[in-house]
Amino acid sequence: MTKSIKSGKYDVFSLVFFVHTVFVHIFFFTNFVCQSTMTNKAFQILSWLRHALTATNTHGHGIHSPRLFNIVQNVIDNPYPYYIYKDIERYRKVLEQNNSTINVTDLGTGQSGPRTISHIARTSLADKKQAQLLNKIAAEIKPDVIVELGTSLGLTTAYLAAADSRTKVLSLEGCPNISEIARKTLDTLHISNASIIVGDISNTLDTALDDIESIGLLYIDANHTAAALEEYFDKCAKKMSGQAIAVVDDIYWSEDMNKGWRQLTHHPKVTTSFDLYNCGMLFFDTNLPHRTYRIRL
Repeated sequence: MTKSIKSGKYDVFSLVFFVHTVFVHIFFFTNFVCQSTMTNKAFQILSWLRHALTATNTHGHGIHSPRLFNIVQNVIDNPYPYYIYKDIERYRKVLEQNNSTINVTDLGTGQSGPRTISHIARTSLADKKQAQLLNKIAAEIKPDVIVELGTSLGLTTAYLAAADSRTKVLSLEGCPNISEIARKTLDTLHISNASIIVGDISNTLDTALDDIESIGLLYIDANHTAAALEEYFDKCAKKMSGQAIAVVDDIYWSEDMNKGWRQLTHHPKVTTSFDLYNCGMLFFDTNLPHRTYRIRL
């Protein structure tokens, strides 16, 4: 960097240039490393760093679509809690303190075996911020039907169903033992507009979709492989309305999962996508631009 002759201090231009150069080098380094084979944890950390350097949140400014602007302003940036949040988060703590052990068949991560409910609650559930985002999306778009792939312990199911009691929520779960905990969650929280289908989603999804005319909101948090993600999405996309939104969890869970997410952003029915790091949002409205926004949640 050059110094100002008069002041002996670094001039503003040199400082900006230096900071810009550092960020560019970090970005290209993380981009290069993320394209190499690595552990899931290393991939997650470097992907988070890259997202932090490139994502913005202008609170919708610069987004020309009125619909997308509204989603950012009134959904993503909405800080106000709904009354049901306190009850659901209170029950999350109950699950986190439940040391009962169940045998888990986990088709989502491939990690099956005995596990405590508290461990599942702490490591496998969508966090408070993301779960409440799902509720706000459902409250904003008011879908007739919500399909959730991956019920887990039922907390996100409760958040989705609590947005509007008139909405039908259909949730698919691969593990019978987990589905029993999820049903108890829904009963405890007095959720009556959600139902759970148990079994390998690859086998149960077609039959479930046969009884649905149109999906207004889709949430995918199931088998964490690109092949499964694309399979599920292709089937559901045929039933997605033009105003529908799909939310995909854990889009940076692994290189393979991220590859699947990027494939979905180029799906023929998808127009705009929002990359929020922890999850991604896909839009089907043909009036929207074909592009991806990286947004800081």
